Amino acid sequence: MLKLPFKLPRLSLRLRLSISITAIVALFTLTNITYQISSQNRNLRLDNLQKAVKGQLASVTTRQLLQNQQKEILVLDALKQTIRDVRTTSIPAFCASGLEKLSYDAAKIRQERKLLPVSYHQSDESPKK
Repeated sequence: MLKLPFKLPRLSLRLRLSISITAIVALFTLTNITYQISSQNRNLRLDNLQKAVKGQLASVTTRQLLQNQQKEILVLDALKQTIRDVRTTSIPAFCASGLEKLSYDAAKIRQERKLLPVSYHQSDESPKK
């Protein structure tokens, strides 16, 4: 047996049991606090990730709507140039419905741009002709 240079006091059974229970409760509390902190951090990271994904999705949707609107404008412009001299009643009605669709798409784009963070508004490129 190992001889110590000093003498340890003898502890009663009740005192040793109390110390053991206190140590177990302290370790359980420490484990619980660690779990709660890591859970909060994980939830915060998931929320940030979810916001970033929503922003990316809104950005892609807006970009697709702009591309679709640009294609429609090009088609209407080509149609206008092709039938410039022909004046019929069905062509202006077709153009009017196309313009209504364009105004609907523009309103939808404006609505989706409101959902984007400010940083996305500055980084968007206007469609090229």
